[in-house]
Amino acid sequence: SASIAAGLPGFKGEARLETGESSGQPRRDRLLVAQLSYGLRGPLALQAGYSFVSIDSNSFRDDSARHRLSLACTSRLPLNLFGMVQAAWQYIRGFIFPDLLLNDEESQSSVVAKLAWPLTRTIDLEARYAVFFIALPSREGDPAGDYLRQVATLGAGARF
Repeated sequence: SASIAAGLPGFKGEARLETGESSGQPRRDRLLVAQLSYGLRGPLALQAGYSFVSIDSNSFRDDSARHRLSLACTSRLPLNLFGMVQAAWQYIRGFIFPDLLLNDEESQSSVVAKLAWPLTRTIDLEARYAVFFIALPSREGDPAGDYLRQVATLGAGARF
């Protein structure tokens, strides 16, 4: 599948100059989003995807671009288990609010492995391990920061 979207987000503020002062001009941004994905179904379900998000702004340092590649594989395993492995890598250029990245797993590079074991027709036991990584882009005066988080979970899921 493929999709393209564009937009002109509205802001009530004014564009900033390189000095950080207001330019007196209204801020104008242009948003472009493009996405491609391909999936194969069968005993081994595979999916690959690429997405691109670009924000072009007339406000100093508010331009950004994000490229994201993702791969996923799901399969039935012995002992009635289901396994899933998913990996995503992304490259960010320009300014992105670090708080948004740190709070949104979809905005981070990651590797996730999950095992599910059906207890009943509607209840599964699940074990999941994930590693999330961000290499935050540096800006003048602000050093780049790397972020690494590992998460392991055990739980139950319901199918409806």
